[in-house]
Amino acid sequence: MNNTMNLEKLLDRFKLDKQEFFFQLQSHPNYPSVLAFSDTLNFLNVKNDVYEIEKEYWRELPDEFITIYKSHFSLIKKEKKSYNVYSDEVVNILEKDLLEHSQNLVILFEQNKTPNYLPKKSIKYTFFFFILLVLYVIYNFLQKNWVGFTFNIVSVIGLYISSEIFSEKFGKISTTLNSICGHTANKTNSSCNKIINSDSINIFGLKLSDFSLIYFVTIVILGLLLPNTSVLLQITSWVTVVAIFYSLYIQILVERSICKICLFIISLLIFQIILSRFFVAVPISSLAILASLLIFTVVFIGTIYINELLKKNDSLGKSNLKNLKFKRNYDVFKRELTEQKRIPFKNSTGGFFVGNPDAKLHISIVSNPYCGFCKEAHIILEKLLANYPDDISAQIRFNYFPENESEKSQRLMETLYSSYSNKGAEEFLNALHYWFKNKNEEAFFEKYKNLDTLNMKDIINSSLENKKFGLNFTPNIILNGYPFSDKYDREDLFYFIDELLDDEQVVNG
Repeated sequence: MNNTMNLEKLLDRFKLDKQEFFFQLQSHPNYPSVLAFSDTLNFLNVKNDVYEIEKEYWRELPDEFITIYKSHFSLIKKEKKSYNVYSDEVVNILEKDLLEHSQNLVILFEQNKTPNYLPKKSIKYTFFFFILLVLYVIYNFLQKNWVGFTFNIVSVIGLYISSEIFSEKFGKISTTLNSICGHTANKTNSSCNKIINSDSINIFGLKLSDFSLIYFVTIVILGLLLPNTSVLLQITSWVTVVAIFYSLYIQILVERSICKICLFIISLLIFQIILSRFFVAVPISSLAILASLLIFTVVFIGTIYINELLKKNDSLGKSNLKNLKFKRNYDVFKRELTEQKRIPFKNSTGGFFVGNPDAKLHISIVSNPYCGFCKEAHIILEKLLANYPDDISAQIRFNYFPENESEKSQRLMETLYSSYSNKGAEEFLNALHYWFKNKNEEAFFEKYKNLDTLNMKDIINSSLENKKFGLNFTPNIILNGYPFSDKYDREDLFYFIDELLDDEQVVNG
């Protein structure tokens, strides 16, 4: 079912991160399958159910649904007299075409606003490179050399395309390459990949496409030194004729298939050869030659290093996917969960109880307001309660012993309990969220007032019970009495939550 995984426009429609989607999809134990696709959507908070529905009933379906159209998972959106199909591209078709080329499988969905997972923080370099590009363009513009300016802009375009090809070797999905190759750049059997992968050049692990990157990086830098490097750039441009003929030889005579990306780069190289003829010739200085050699050497060695580093990361990533497939097998998770001794809390609804009392899954979280790791556990709990309001309840069991607490610690707990008792569970969760976000006692007491003196008996009894069962470390998560296995990360709970809710053994104990 690999053909069903070309989902460019479908993912755009759902506004899902493509890298995250494919990572979660490929790490599913049943990849590739309809189940893997459905579970991945669920994990990314597009709640869905899979049905087998005969075509005669399709007119009763919602305005948007997912099916397999022409062997691709596709989002179908009803228009007045036609349907828009979102998959690797967007097409408009008539009902007859939809029914004729679709399977009976239908996925009905709803997309929630609250993310169902904690996205990993990453450094965004786009803005930094954009600033560099703007400065590069401005500098070239101020030189008032229109031939050199055009030559350097073409170099930047070539650098961008070459870097996208380089990145795609290691799993990055490039919208630009997909658009040039007709949304097939990321398919292993596409003409573009076929040509690029058929390249037999291997110099320190680098192929011709990698040397394209080295070439454009080098001339982007040398372009800043115009007109002193004009003759060098002329010579370098003409040297690329060898690469042009080699690429055309592979495409026409060896593979007998055209690579649109390769032709695009070839057109840039030919254009630069033509432009270089109009350079004002400046005698080559020894300093310019040494600078050029140094730049090329640094770029060459740097590309080799980065290529090897990314190869190792790619290998580790593939190993990680294999490990995750095993780790995310629900049967393994359930065995780890249910083999542990159940904790029979006497009062699982007293103190800080939130959610539906009749929920299928009850989560007990042993916590401490001053615990550094508890913030993340509470964020997970908040998201689960928001996304499963009818199916999940929770009891927050603070380890609180008044005789061992400072005055401010006692006041904090009393204020939280006052908020819960007088304003309800939602306001309590807001107050707790505010506390973990800031952990500033003065600011908290200023914002939230202790309205009255309350009996803290339920809170203290829960704490004593925690101690009795050895729950001294925080945070600690218990699912319907089963301690969450320390072999899993707490975020993994998002991945198993739907199966837990459908598991009669876990639900009914």
